[in-house]
Amino acid sequence: MQNSAAWFVSCCVVLASVRSFAQFSDQTIAAGLLFNHVPGEAHAGQLMEGGGTVGDFNRDGWPDLFVFGGGGVEDGLFINNGDGTFSDQAASWGVQDSHFGVGAAVGDYDRDGWPDIYITSFGVTGNLGPGHHRLYRNVQGTSFVDMAANAGVTTSSPDTHDGYSSAFGDYDLDGDLDLFVTGWFFGSMGNILFQNNGDGTFTDVTDLAGIDRSNTHGFSVHFGDMNDDLFPEILVSADYNSSHYYTNQGDGTFADVTDISGCCVETNGMGGYLGDFNNDYLLDWHITSIFRGNGGLFDGNILMINQGKNQLLVLPESCGMRFGGWAWGTVGLDYDHNGWLDVVSTNGWSTFPSHPTTVFRNNGDLTFSEVSQSLGLIHFDQGRSLVHLDFDRDGDMDVVIFSYGAAMRLFRNDLNSSNKWLQVRAQTSHRNDLAIDGFGTRVTVHAGSLSKSFQINGNANYLGNSEAVAHFGVGDQSDPIHVELHWNDGNSHSYFLPANHRYRILAPDPSLSLPTVVTHWHSTVDDCLQRVPAIHDLVQYVNVGACPPTIDKL
Repeated sequence: MQNSAAWFVSCCVVLASVRSFAQFSDQTIAAGLLFNHVPGEAHAGQLMEGGGTVGDFNRDGWPDLFVFGGGGVEDGLFINNGDGTFSDQAASWGVQDSHFGVGAAVGDYDRDGWPDIYITSFGVTGNLGPGHHRLYRNVQGTSFVDMAANAGVTTSSPDTHDGYSSAFGDYDLDGDLDLFVTGWFFGSMGNILFQNNGDGTFTDVTDLAGIDRSNTHGFSVHFGDMNDDLFPEILVSADYNSSHYYTNQGDGTFADVTDISGCCVETNGMGGYLGDFNNDYLLDWHITSIFRGNGGLFDGNILMINQGKNQLLVLPESCGMRFGGWAWGTVGLDYDHNGWLDVVSTNGWSTFPSHPTTVFRNNGDLTFSEVSQSLGLIHFDQGRSLVHLDFDRDGDMDVVIFSYGAAMRLFRNDLNSSNKWLQVRAQTSHRNDLAIDGFGTRVTVHAGSLSKSFQINGNANYLGNSEAVAHFGVGDQSDPIHVELHWNDGNSHSYFLPANHRYRILAPDPSLSLPTVVTHWHSTVDDCLQRVPAIHDLVQYVNVGACPPTIDKL
């Protein structure tokens, strides 16, 4: 960002009222998202494909979508037009390719200000095998060029086609995004940790870091600070009882604490999500798995509540969210803005009884109720990847489901409630020691009796990641909202937002010594823009508005 906004970490915070009934509507056709996953040549692992992901690739403030064609058709890149519709621009961006694409992860690996895409691929018809992964470098928001060979990340498994989900995260807190790639095939050596060298290349540090590359049937991976020491742990959701919890030692190595943490009791770990489900500021871990209802094997989805000190408590089946069919992608989102993180997961398998995508409403007492049908989120295809995003920027989270052998579907959240919401984005491009786009930044919100936390990340739900924004429902609170941003360097910054108003603010970097003091708040964004016109460039950059408190010189 080449303007005065480079001196700030930008944080878009929006507090708004919305109208008292929540439901979803299928907006796929209306939004122009006419795209089908069409499987190509049959190959091992094919039935587990069907991915897609979210990223603001042209930095206009509106989230875009990348989706795999499956080998039978070319991949799609749907750019958000900002009016409720999308346009497929894969051809003009250079990513209209036919191959056996599997999973995608979004992150600005070279810190040039433009989000890139890492893609796991099994190859093309007649050329199936290792060495086909892509790293699409974003060229100033207009096109992509594959830099995987230059970067050293074309291959995860040296022996066979493998590579499902991947995720970007800064495990060593050096400010650039590292990359973890999961592999499912037994003995493929396909679970890999790549360290970012800071020069556009990566180094395989899997063995040095203490990561098990061979005995893990990896499907999804998550970077998250589970023990509040700033260094993110690596959590791998994996099949056949092989999920792993790696705690970060802070010296470039990890300790496998799976057996002593109390985690990973699920039979078939597939998708996953890290979120604060009980509002205690700690990240909990949700994993999707197969449910057959026989009381033992195939015991379904699990939610593990973080107890601190790398200890997790597995909720019993009576919590009400175990039954999700043959579940894959999942997200945590507060769909009704009541202050509690709900769960959405999609599922499907050709030999398994058809079961719809599920929505589990958080009752606020560590129990959940399945409510998908009443909400209108009805989806019976073989769902694989599932992501959340605010595609129409109305403040609530919408859902996109990518399926195997079926159409991509967009479900708009038509929330009608008096509950309020808050969104936070972190922009850290001017600080080389902080991960780009605020990855790893923890945001906490306090509003009356409500307190909760979110860590901004690029984690894989399954074969894709959701929008990298901290989103909170804050219920019908009438108290002022206290927002805290906890940066990766240990510093933090606070904001106090008067209740029942709409605000968009800047977050000055707490490490900068600016001769300013906050004295009072602007009443409207327009008033802010008239009085502080110097922030106009930043407003255009994030395209969501940005209004700092009034700043008077000392």
